[in-house]
Amino acid sequence: KTIRALVPVNLRSLERAADLGNEFGLVFVDLPLGIHNPIERLGAVRDNMQALKKSYQPVLALGLLAAMGTGPRMLQEALLAILARNASAVLTNVPGPQQPLYMMGARLLDAFPIVPLTRNLSVVVGILSYDGTLHFGLWADRDACADVEVLASGIDDAFTELLKIAQERG
Repeated sequence: KTIRALVPVNLRSLERAADLGNEFGLVFVDLPLGIHNPIERLGAVRDNMQALKKSYQPVLALGLLAAMGTGPRMLQEALLAILARNASAVLTNVPGPQQPLYMMGARLLDAFPIVPLTRNLSVVVGILSYDGTLHFGLWADRDACADVEVLASGIDDAFTELLKIAQERG
């Protein structure tokens, strides 16, 4: 049993990491729900993502997105609807600064990602790391995902379980 998610993949080289602007492709990732061992589940997701990142899928998606941006709005909406129909969720992970940030002398304590919930998608999840902590943003269409609290609890439980294993292994 799996959930298919649409995941942005950074295509920028390390040398250009500080450049402004978006340069990402998209991949469809099947997230395994039937693997109960958290380490095996994490390994399956990692292996799947590594294979997809090495494929042509992200580069082709970048080209498609660039072409869409120059086309008429009706074409853009039709292509976005096609992409959304092939996934149940969007997941994105953004590495943030790992040192505290300050604004007007006050320390920023938390930073939460906001990922837009677009038409034809039922769930979006954003993960943002900041100052040694992971922060999650979860949005859902209540008509398509009425039990979003169950999903949120499951995400929390899964990461708590992985953290416990990591702490036990030192």
